[in-house]
Amino acid sequence: MMVVVSDWHLSDGTSGTYLAPSLIEGFVRDLKDAVRRDSISRLILVFNGDTIDLLRSLQWHQAAEGDMRPPRPWGDGVKPGTEQNKKVEKLLHSILDGVERTYSVVLSEIRSMPDALSGPSPVFKIVYLAGNHEWVANVFPSVAERIARIFGVTDAIGQNGKFPYSMDFSRVQIAGFSYPVFVRHGHCYDDMNGTGLPERDMPAVGNVFDIEVVCGLLWNIKRHMGDIAHIAAAKMFLKDLEDADHVRPEADASGYVRWLLKRPSLEPIRKQADFAVRMALRRARRAFNASPVVSSIDWWIWPPSLDKVRLFLWMAHINLDWASRIGKRLDWGTNFACRVAAEPAVREGRVKYVVYGHTHRHEVHHVANRRGDIVLYFNTGTWRKVFFRVPNHSAFTSQCTMTHLTFFDEHEQNCPNLRGQAYRMVNASIHEAKQI
Repeated sequence: MMVVVSDWHLSDGTSGTYLAPSLIEGFVRDLKDAVRRDSISRLILVFNGDTIDLLRSLQWHQAAEGDMRPPRPWGDGVKPGTEQNKKVEKLLHSILDGVERTYSVVLSEIRSMPDALSGPSPVFKIVYLAGNHEWVANVFPSVAERIARIFGVTDAIGQNGKFPYSMDFSRVQIAGFSYPVFVRHGHCYDDMNGTGLPERDMPAVGNVFDIEVVCGLLWNIKRHMGDIAHIAAAKMFLKDLEDADHVRPEADASGYVRWLLKRPSLEPIRKQADFAVRMALRRARRAFNASPVVSSIDWWIWPPSLDKVRLFLWMAHINLDWASRIGKRLDWGTNFACRVAAEPAVREGRVKYVVYGHTHRHEVHHVANRRGDIVLYFNTGTWRKVFFRVPNHSAFTSQCTMTHLTFFDEHEQNCPNLRGQAYRMVNASIHEAKQI
């Protein structure tokens, strides 16, 4: 059987809340139980992008302290042999150190997965697809090799020692079987994070936004709050601020910050917090626009989402109320169902199922190709918390939905417990009883 998950965003824990290791441990235990119960001898575990998050880390800003040319995964940072390139590689390994410390038990459980398989010749394979938060691993062979070692596999890396961005399992045979499934992370269809087709190992505007704006805001607000950071109200504000990058749509993060600033509990330090936010937004806007990735793109030409972000950041640092009213209506283009019919594997009728990730929204849709054949499109969403605005109210709440897909081949469908099932999509939702 083949199991697909995406967007775990395993991080070093410096840039806010992260996926609880206990959730993954429970998933792995349940998966082992299912494998034993159904006497499965072959398991393909597909990590469909953004499994490890190499971008959302405050280490990018910590390393920049006192450095006139801070390490960044663009410009000279991705040019082999440069001093910047060496700094970036060292920092990426430091981020992976944090990931391994946080998820050591989980990673051990995944590496022990073959013990649950049955049969004389059990097969366990991991297919690791790169997303927009880990493309930089393809620039540094030592980073890609380490990620493969972390998961305990030697064949997770594709051609030329790099992780692929998509996989057509109708053309890939594993232990003599193939699946009518096409899997792609999908960030190539997001004009903030895509670099065109075929997907390329190069930075996108969204990468700059993640480092300079999402992580930069948290880092600089902490710095500007300075002496009052030890006060209870300030600690609560900074803790809640860490969740701003989980807000969807992303632009509504300005509304989330505005909501935090207006809460009664912040009254003792409201002026200082408001000033820190304004100064951090100003600094983030300057860093974002100064990046060579952003500055090389002409204003008002392409992509349209970049123009929205530029205007949004300009408005946010002037008046957060205005920005929040507009931000809740902005989305950077995450309707991927319309992309399915154009996939070559779908046009040629090779697959019945298409799986994307990236959007952090789990979905199921029926899509017809040009011949009228119906295929199913799935999005496996994210396992991290997603914050959203309560309808008709300014308050925010959160929910965590863990989605995974399992596909069965013809032989496995004959198992008594499966009763002819071709696939199974499981959603496990966790909702916190109290608001943030």
